[in-house]
Amino acid sequence: MRGKLLLISNFLGFREKDLIPKIHLEQIYKLSEFIVESEKSGRAYLKHIQHPIDQDAFRFHLMDKRMRADDLAGFFQNCLNGADIGLLSDAGTPCLADPGCVCVDFAHNNNIQVRPLDGLNSLLLALMASGFNGQQFRFHGYLPFDKHERGNVFQIMREGISRNESQIFIETPYRNTRLLEELVTKFPAHQYLLVASNITFPDERFDRRTIHDWKRETNYLHKIPAVFVLGTPCAFKTGR
Repeated sequence: MRGKLLLISNFLGFREKDLIPKIHLEQIYKLSEFIVESEKSGRAYLKHIQHPIDQDAFRFHLMDKRMRADDLAGFFQNCLNGADIGLLSDAGTPCLADPGCVCVDFAHNNNIQVRPLDGLNSLLLALMASGFNGQQFRFHGYLPFDKHERGNVFQIMREGISRNESQIFIETPYRNTRLLEELVTKFPAHQYLLVASNITFPDERFDRRTIHDWKRETNYLHKIPAVFVLGTPCAFKTGR
C-alpha cells in the first residue's frame, strides 16, 4: 500500500496557524517528510503552525535548481512503501509558478494518490479583487526576460483582452518597478491594470487604475511581491 502526496499551501505574508483549516492541520501534523523549495522556508512554516513533531525529526528533500529527474525516486522512497509525504510551497499554492508539478507528475505515474489542500493563492486573490472577468482568464507566469519574447507575450495579452479575457502575470520583486514602467508604454491609456502587492501583509494593496493614471505612480513597487492583472471591468448590463 502506497502513501499519499499532500500538496500544502504556505503563507503569503501574515503567518498565523489559525489561517489553516483544522482538518488540514490534522493531516499535516501526521507528516514528518516534506519536499520543499528551501529547508529554511519549510522549517519556518512548520514552526508557525506549531507542528507537534520535533524539528530534528523532519526529513526534507530539496526541490531546487540542482534537482535532477532521478532524484525523484529518492524523494518518494518512503511514500512508495506506505508513508505519506508533503509537498510544501515557499509561498502560496504549490505547482503554480513553482516547480512542484514534476513531483505531482511522478506521483501520478507511480500510482501515488495526490491530495491538494486548499489554501492562500495570490493569483486568485488578485483576480477576485480586480473586478475583471473571472470566467475567462490566462496566467502567463513570470514574463520572459528576452525583449522579443516579452513583446510576443504582450501581444498575446492584447489579443486576450480584446476577447474580454483577464491577463494575470508576475515578475521577480526587484524588477516590478521596471515592469510597471514598461506596461504604461505598451498598453493604451484607457486599459485597466490591477496591481496587488504585499498580499495578506498588513500593508497589502489592491490598486486598480487605468494605464493613464498609473503613469503618475510607478515607483512604489521596488522589491515588493506583486501580482499584475490586465482586464476589462465587469460593468453591469441592463436588458438582454
